[in-house]
Amino acid sequence: MPLSAYLHYGQPVQLKFWLLVAAALCYIIGTFGVTIFGNVPLNNALDTFDLKSATAEAMRLQRSGFENTWNYLNTIRAVAATMAIVLVIIACLYPHGAQTSN
Repeated sequence: MPLSAYLHYGQPVQLKFWLLVAAALCYIIGTFGVTIFGNVPLNNALDTFDLKSATAEAMRLQRSGFENTWNYLNTIRAVAATMAIVLVIIACLYPHGAQTSN
């Protein structure tokens, strides 16, 4: 998406360019960023949890500390990815040569 936005940059600036920039930002921040800085650390923490020696109470606490946060972050990723693809589709359907107003 960043490459698509770059390739659509020109003078005068078209709305298609800004739609692609917004899509790229949604995807980079909302999908990659949340994955790298949110979900992956949670997954790594879960991976280090020793299930073999854990009590039922320790497992319950681990799950309650992990599950809600992970699901929240996954929802953010899903919404961001959906917004990104919707913006790309709108950019593709937008008439060629349509400009933004200054």
